[in-house]
Amino acid sequence: MARPKSDTREQLIGQLVDLFYEYGYDGTTLALITARTGLGRASIYHHFPGGKDEIAKAVLLKADDWARTHVDALLASALPPRERLMAYLKVIDEVQYRASQLTPANAFGIGNGLERFGAGLRERFVGRTEHLSALLVSCGVSQPVAVRRAWEAKILIEGALVCSRVAGDLSLYRGVMQQLQTQLLAPDDCPGVLPAGQVLPAPSPPQSDEPS
Repeated sequence: MARPKSDTREQLIGQLVDLFYEYGYDGTTLALITARTGLGRASIYHHFPGGKDEIAKAVLLKADDWARTHVDALLASALPPRERLMAYLKVIDEVQYRASQLTPANAFGIGNGLERFGAGLRERFVGRTEHLSALLVSCGVSQPVAVRRAWEAKILIEGALVCSRVAGDLSLYRGVMQQLQTQLLAPDDCPGVLPAGQVLPAPSPPQSDEPS
């Protein structure tokens, strides 16, 4: 009997994104994967010969595709800078729709997931903060303050989501998001979450495609 269309690899990835964002990398077992998809292990390995690690990589690539479509394209749009910032924060806010939901950093940055995917997560963090800091500069914030505030935004967003998950109250996160634009665009001399001289993560040097 032919398999239903819901068994396609792309549709399976769509189902498994929510699973990883609910249980994290360590907590997402093959038993949970088969229960969520309705497929046996043999079928799972048919679509993902590398097993759980291959599925996790596919989930992260799905997150990257979403970011390129909804975040990168928005940040590069022709909207006035402050309108882009408002739209950016709105998009980020709307992704979180339940208190128990994990972010990619939470889902893949703890336990065994950090060992396997930590380098890629770090590059994603650095890349996103670079994009946000460039937008803040366009809004009139000085370069060093913009970079610091972009990292502060990551800290506030991720921290608020952790607190919301533990408390079971997403309004904690929503409250932070309501105030975030004001904090990002405050005068340069306003104190921030991080000290002004804080050394911040920088992009890793590009890797050569050829062996040294």
